[in-house]
Amino acid sequence: MPRSAHVWHTHPKQSKPVPSIEDVIRVISKNNRKTSVIVTTLGIYILTNKNYSKSKYYNSENKLTTEIRKHITNYVTQEINGILRSIKSHSSIKMSNNKKRIVINKSINSINTYLEKFISIKLFEF
Repeated sequence: MPRSAHVWHTHPKQSKPVPSIEDVIRVISKNNRKTSVIVTTLGIYILTNKNYSKSKYYNSENKLTTEIRKHITNYVTQEINGILRSIKSHSSIKMSNNKKRIVINKSINSINTYLEKFISIKLFEF
């Protein structure tokens, strides 16, 4: 049975309220994955592969080339870790969901700018 171009999963309450590096890479690592929907405590993320069915950044096995994957992994890991550090450092003073969204949206915008050729990440807040 062929894999679906569209997938979804959840990040429960005890999980991270942001997409993980694995979530991002999973969407763009092969050009046969179009979208991934992630439901979190802060809202619904929709990750869209901008190169769906295109081969420009992929090798003969339809996998993202190793060099591009390495750069993306490093950058996104840095941004996501920054989000989590910021949220954690404010946890002692109970960071409001609104402040969390501001921090997250800033980093998501940064990731979208850096990865504009590959992926679009949108957060639809609850």
